[in-house]
Amino acid sequence: MNNSNVTFTQTPDAFTLYSIIVGFSTIILNITLLIMIAIFKMDCDSNRFIFIAEMSTAALISGVTGSIRDLQRFSGRSYSSINTACKILMIINVSCVQMDLLNLFGVVVDQYLLIAWPFKYHNILPRRRALMLACLPPLGFGANTITMMLIWDEKFLCTFYHNLPMWYLVMTCFTAGIIPVSCITILQFLTIRISRCHMRQIQSGPNKASAETIRRHWSGVVTTSLICSMVFLTWIPTLLSILWYAIDGIGLESPSFTKFATVTAIIVYPHGIWIPLIYAIRSPEIRPIYDKIKAHCCCKGVT
Repeated sequence: MNNSNVTFTQTPDAFTLYSIIVGFSTIILNITLLIMIAIFKMDCDSNRFIFIAEMSTAALISGVTGSIRDLQRFSGRSYSSINTACKILMIINVSCVQMDLLNLFGVVVDQYLLIAWPFKYHNILPRRRALMLACLPPLGFGANTITMMLIWDEKFLCTFYHNLPMWYLVMTCFTAGIIPVSCITILQFLTIRISRCHMRQIQSGPNKASAETIRRHWSGVVTTSLICSMVFLTWIPTLLSILWYAIDGIGLESPSFTKFATVTAIIVYPHGIWIPLIYAIRSPEIRPIYDKIKAHCCCKGVT
């Protein structure tokens, strides 16, 4: 097994401890979100909850696999002894991150249809059709996982950059990164424009029910925009590091690349935390619970 060009740390370090904490936080938050979606029927007037639930599930799996891999490293075991397990866990982890982006695209498409054609929405995207679309990201996850298993280079220790060929890294950047991010940005921009026009129409005096619906839709647009922003901020630096490695052909022995790859890893690790935090905090179904907790705490403080 070739590891002459890579320096591995086989003792627990601050980065490993950080990744373990983030991994367990991701697991707890996403399990909580999935339970809340099931109990409170969040976003039941649209199909967005289907794609959000899939995003949360992918983040949960990513948190589990990442935590297991990091716990093995934290135990001080040599990389050569856990290479096979690391390979499987890392491939699943990477596929889950890519699945998150595909599901985010589903969220944005669903929201665009709801805002652009509110009266025809349930005819354009009925629940059955939405469930069929929701099957595509898991299929992509399976295909991507199998592909990486087949082309994984066993000559190197588990590093992702060394174990996959350059053509696959570049293809991944475009198919699971640049193209989805571009499409999501364009659709979200159009959705914001349409929703802002609807908000301005409230001033023209629509009935109370229409105004309430428009405000609820605008709140959903803001929530999705926040999720998109945080996912992009965590995922785009990793895309840049992959492109840098693939185009320049530099190795992990390069100090500048190693520092940049470490920073991008620190940024991308919490990607599964932002979805449950933003979605749950801004959900109107959850706000009454926060109000009750706040009121209960205030009452305790007064007494």
